Amino acid sequence: MRALLTMQQNQDEFVRKCVEQSLGRIWSEREVGSLLTLLQSQNTLLRRGAAESLARIGNQSLSSGLLKGLTNIEAFVRRQSAGLVGYYANDGQALKALFRLATNDPDEEVRSVAHESSRKFERKLQYFDIPIPTTTTNDHLPQRWRET
Repeated sequence: MRALLTMQQNQDEFVRKCVEQSLGRIWSEREVGSLLTLLQSQNTLLRRGAAESLARIGNQSLSSGLLKGLTNIEAFVRRQSAGLVGYYANDGQALKALFRLATNDPDEEVRSVAHESSRKFERKLQYFDIPIPTTTTNDHLPQRWRET
């Protein structure tokens, strides 16, 4: 992935076009964080390639990649991962990770998105009768979040 991003800076337009096409062929959970980062790019073709790759990654791989994204160094990636992981995950591991993020992340926006996503994801688990981990009670969340 780093090599592709470096090559994207190349002066040769043909090289840049090849890189943009290659991005649309990356389907690995390892690269979900990098692909999410590319969604911020000023380059429309890079954003499109990253979005196409994310769309092609299977649900299980995307879920795993988004879970890894919750611990990414970049707040943007953590925030995007927090907002999306509940759509693809189907287990308590993701809920625990969202609760941790909602409580401990240094970025207020990430904490807020993680909180909202954890509430929605918990309802999804309840709806589909998927066991909810007992260690994810809202007791450790701020009072303002427990009331909403």
